Amino acid sequence: MVGFYSRLAEYYDLLYGSKDYRAEVDKIHQLIQKYKTSPDNDLLDVACGTGRHAEHLKKHYNVTGLDNSDEMLRIAAQRNPDLRFVQGDMRSMNLGKKFDVVTCLFGSISYMLTYEDLAKALEAVSRHTKRGGIAVIEPVFTEESFRPGHLSIDCVDEPDVKIARVSMSRREGNVAVLDFHFLVATADGVSHHSDPNRMGLFSLHRIKALMEETGFTVELVELGLVKEQILIGIKE
Repeated sequence: MVGFYSRLAEYYDLLYGSKDYRAEVDKIHQLIQKYKTSPDNDLLDVACGTGRHAEHLKKHYNVTGLDNSDEMLRIAAQRNPDLRFVQGDMRSMNLGKKFDVVTCLFGSISYMLTYEDLAKALEAVSRHTKRGGIAVIEPVFTEESFRPGHLSIDCVDEPDVKIARVSMSRREGNVAVLDFHFLVATADGVSHHSDPNRMGLFSLHRIKALMEETGFTVELVELGLVKEQILIGIKE
C-alpha cells in the first residue's frame, strides 16, 4: 500500500472529499472524554494519512501522527505545520513515550494481513498507551461483514483533474482483495492506475480478544463513522 499511496497521495483527499472528518472527530472526542481517566491529552494518531483527522483532533489534544507513507506525511505536515509527524510501521513503532489516547481510524488496522501482524500492531498500540488512557480502533469491515462481489464507483470532477475509481471485492482465504482501478485525467493526459488493495479479514471478537491480551479492557461501540463498530481499549 505504501507504493500505491506514493503514486496517488496528491489525489487522496479529493477521493474522500465527502468524508466528514469534523463530525467523526466530534464523536471520537465524546468517547475519549467518556472512557479516558489519565490526566493529560497526548494523542497518537496511527496511520494518520494526510492528517485530516489530526486537523480536528488537535483542537482538543496534543497530536502526534504516524504513517508508513512519506508522501502522505508530507501532505499531513503541510496541512498541520504545528504538529509532529513520524514515518513508521504500526507493528514496530517506538516513539519513546506513552500517550493518553492512541487512535487507528478509517480501517487502517485492516492493512494487517495476518493475525500475527494484527497482534504485533495491537501490542505496539498497547505499549504506547498510558495507564488510564484508551485506544480507539476502527476496522473498515470484519470477517462477519465483508461482502465479496461488491461493486463500487467514485468520481472526482474538479476543473483541473477528473478521476474515476471503480472496484470489485473478492476474498482470498482470510484476505479481502479490493481491486481498485483509477483513471486520472489532467492537462498532461490520462493515466491508469491499478491497486489490488489487500486487507485482513478478522473476526470482531478476535480483535477484541487480542486487545484484551495486551492489557486492555475492551468496549464495543456503535459509533457510525463508516460501517463497523469501534473498539475502545481501556488501559487499567
